[in-house]
Amino acid sequence: MKKKFFQIIPLILVVFAFAKGNNEKPLPKYDKGDAKKNEKPQYDQGYAVSEEQMMKGYNSPARIDVKGAWDYFITASFIYWQPKMYLPYAWENIGDEAGILYYYSTEVTEKTHLVNFDYHPGFKVGLGTNTDMDNWNLFFEYTRLTTSDTSSTSVSEPLDASVELSAPFLIPEGPDDGAFAPSYNRLSYVRERSKFYINLLDMELGRPYYVGTKLTFKPHVGARTGWIKQKNNTKINSWNLGLTEEGYVYLKEESDTWLLGPRAGLDTNWFLGEGFRLFGNVAASLFYQHYKTKIKQVLPVQTNTTVAVTVERLTKEKVKDYLFNPCFEACLGFGWGKYFSNHEWHVDLSAGYEIQYFLNQYYIGQIKRSSQYHGDNAMPDLTLHGLTFTLRFDF
Repeated sequence: MKKKFFQIIPLILVVFAFAKGNNEKPLPKYDKGDAKKNEKPQYDQGYAVSEEQMMKGYNSPARIDVKGAWDYFITASFIYWQPKMYLPYAWENIGDEAGILYYYSTEVTEKTHLVNFDYHPGFKVGLGTNTDMDNWNLFFEYTRLTTSDTSSTSVSEPLDASVELSAPFLIPEGPDDGAFAPSYNRLSYVRERSKFYINLLDMELGRPYYVGTKLTFKPHVGARTGWIKQKNNTKINSWNLGLTEEGYVYLKEESDTWLLGPRAGLDTNWFLGEGFRLFGNVAASLFYQHYKTKIKQVLPVQTNTTVAVTVERLTKEKVKDYLFNPCFEACLGFGWGKYFSNHEWHVDLSAGYEIQYFLNQYYIGQIKRSSQYHGDNAMPDLTLHGLTFTLRFDF
């Protein structure tokens, strides 16, 4: 027994010697950065995945994950939006028979003339970055839209007593003492030009994550600030009380407002395959809004016999005030995206229909928007809606 034991001892020593020699060999240098660069991703993060690739009990991050040292993304959008607002600029009352005075007509047809807003081009630009804090990202976006719309109406026969055309403001009457004195119920032409200058800046802090294998959510919180300017110029042609001369009256309205407040929302993506997806985004904000308005009514004396004699300022009013106003947003559309160059950068294209609804936006209507027969002191809402085309680049 002892003899066998002493025969086994040399064998054990040889085994330990080889094991020790192998352990003392220098290890090859390992560059984690090169390994990550050459590593093939298990799946395209931010797109549809299989159930086996999902981590149970944890909302796996779904942001676009490129292999770069920058980890930023930029966006550029072309918008084609239409502003909508209840903005009457004239009322027309028509009697039942031609030649019968409007006041004695048994049937009267009233027609409200509203400013006809059109679609206008604009743009958005954005800059974002992905943070190391649980895959949250920070995004800033600036929106710019400038519009100009003109609407007008006229009476074919200005001296036709069966038709009355009135403007949305009171025109002073009385003896003209040699100058032109317009009459509120003898208007022959009304034209309204409305302009918007809209600038908005949004900040979002959000985290995209998987809700299912083909559905991702991105809740976000942040803030909205900006400034909105509106100009309305109303021009009317009116006859005087004696129906002998026709002159012009202008009403100039201007509203400057800036806003600031919190904003929150939810972005969703439904993946269809091959990089295509449907998306639906909603957001809401409540901001403090400071208004500065100016209203001026002038009478350029211009008649059939005298041109550009003088300009008489009839009324002028300035108001400063503030309100807390909400805004609701929604966007629905489709997009396509793809990783390139071994996941070193990513491109995304999208097109959607967007709505932004500002409540109680037209403050001028609250302080002065009335005539002798048409009172209108409401604050109409402002709606911006139309198409949005976006290009996003991650690098």
